[in-house]
Amino acid sequence: MKKYNLVLCSFLSSAGVLVYVMLVAFIMNNGERTFDKAPQLLAVTLLLTLFVISAAITSTLVFGGPVWFYLQKKQKEAIKMLFLNITWLIIMAFGVMTVLFLK
Repeated sequence: MKKYNLVLCSFLSSAGVLVYVMLVAFIMNNGERTFDKAPQLLAVTLLLTLFVISAAITSTLVFGGPVWFYLQKKQKEAIKMLFLNITWLIIMAFGVMTVLFLK
């Protein structure tokens, strides 16, 4: 049976969420220049579609590992990884806030 480093796996999942959120924020921040001439209906459609895709990607990154462990009958690992994911995301959010406040 393979042993998993839950702390590392949860860190990488949370880092993936952070990188993805930064990418979406970059796109949205520069969207006015890129999509300035787009019709209103299409711009709103794109924004909502991006929101749904973002929800799917980030939920897979946060909940995918714990669900996989749960389906493998490893409930303790599943719960531990879920809480580790949430903890890493909180730490990263505080890190981002710290950078913002120090500017």
